[in-house]
Amino acid sequence: MKSIRTSILLLLTLVLAAIVTVSAQESPQASAVASSDLSPGVPAIIKMHQSGVPSDMIIKAVQSSGGPRTLTPNDLIALKGANVPDEVIRAIAGQPQQNAAPAPNPAAISPSAAAPTKPSPPMDLRSVRRIYVENMPADLDQYIRAEITKKFKGRVLVVLKPEDADAVMVGTGDHKTGVGAAVTGRWLGLHDTASGAVSLVDKGGTVVLWSSEAGDRSLWWGALKRGGPRKVADRLVHNLKDAMGM
Repeated sequence: MKSIRTSILLLLTLVLAAIVTVSAQESPQASAVASSDLSPGVPAIIKMHQSGVPSDMIIKAVQSSGGPRTLTPNDLIALKGANVPDEVIRAIAGQPQQNAAPAPNPAAISPSAAAPTKPSPPMDLRSVRRIYVENMPADLDQYIRAEITKKFKGRVLVVLKPEDADAVMVGTGDHKTGVGAAVTGRWLGLHDTASGAVSLVDKGGTVVLWSSEAGDRSLWWGALKRGGPRKVADRLVHNLKDAMGM
């Protein structure tokens, strides 16, 4: 009985010695894989995992630091041997290449991008159909809007937003009030009691399409003739209509 126990003990000792020998033979190989022929950053990933760093933090660290962009077979063996989670390995292997630029698709290149665009010719005054009138002193802008609507009869429209217009009318006006101005101006016709100067410019404000100025003085009819900003607007819009050939 004693000899049987001795034999069993001897057998177990031999098996344990064999396991230790095999482990000693495999350890240099595993160490060699872990220390050489690995992509930059892989040893750091293994060390973070062995130190207990959570997987999501490992992934963020690799992405922010520009870690390995591709994994070699030795990298995969080392990572799996260190029990690095699969989601970490997949995240590393799935990162886009920083230096890899997609080849341009010739079919996606539009003709406008391939050839330089030519500047569009300036708008012609006769092609203007929608006008935005900016605010002017002495309420001249209100009278001009009314006169455009009345004289052009729908062939040219007044819009209330500059982005909807073909051209923008800008200008200034002046209206003298008081008894002295009325007597010498409106009654005697010696000077204008109201005047205005306007310009029609393109939407970009780079080209002046038309300009004119007018006053309200009347030499023949004096006080019987309508004067003031309304008369100035009437004459300005009449000039515009003639210039547009309507």
